[in-house]
Amino acid sequence: MTEGGEIFNLWAQPPVDLYIKIYLFNITNAKAFLAGRELLNVEQVGPYVYKEVMTHKNITFNENNTMSSTPSHPLVWQDQMSEGRREDDEVIMLNIAMLVSTYFY
Repeated sequence: MTEGGEIFNLWAQPPVDLYIKIYLFNITNAKAFLAGRELLNVEQVGPYVYKEVMTHKNITFNENNTMSSTPSHPLVWQDQMSEGRREDDEVIMLNIAMLVSTYFY
């Protein structure tokens, strides 16, 4: 790979649009469930859509025929693709890591 070459340019800034669609499970009756009055109710919400903008910065061609870089993959909120969802929607979810850790003790 040489600086300014076709493969280099494709790697440094890929010409494809990558989107991440996220679906979550919102607990709709958290207070009643925690109080023991109801079984857990969940609803799927989403999609929350982000575009991943891939780039490589600080590209250095080293003397030992290797290359170093700092990859950058920021996610950019896609309002029009998120079907009425907002990035700041409040969602109540289980803390899976905490549940798993308590299971083993």
